[in-house]
Amino acid sequence: MKFASVRYYDVMEEIEALGVEHYGEVGQHGMQMGIDHGTFVMMDREGKLLTIVARRDDGSLAGYMVFFVQPFPHYRHNVRAVNDAVFLAKDCRAGRNTLRFFEFAEQMLRSMGVDQVFFSVKERNDYAPFLERLLGYTHKEVVYGKSLSV
Repeated sequence: MKFASVRYYDVMEEIEALGVEHYGEVGQHGMQMGIDHGTFVMMDREGKLLTIVARRDDGSLAGYMVFFVQPFPHYRHNVRAVNDAVFLAKDCRAGRNTLRFFEFAEQMLRSMGVDQVFFSVKERNDYAPFLERLLGYTHKEVVYGKSLSV
């Protein structure tokens, strides 16, 4: 597998196509997939987005990570990256691929001056043990959600 930092607008159609598999695995009940590419492109152009891709040896997209990157308003001297999406196709998760994917993302985030990285972990696809044991992440907060449209 090969990893690269790319411009969102260069891969957005590939991400949306692979996103169907991603949504099938972790999509939220009652929420329809509908990526707002315009917002992602705008943030990319403003330097507030980092897009990392994983490609198979044949060049096809196997995974992506997208981060919102900017100073946090409460701590303006610190740059934080908040992961919006992370996905690696099931057939590519074997061996050290997943670990190498995350390590590459961290390397790119460091090069952007990021101080802290945050991932949201869904209960139905809990990869917190991977983050904690292999990458040294710690539990920072708990996020609760409620659908108001029901």
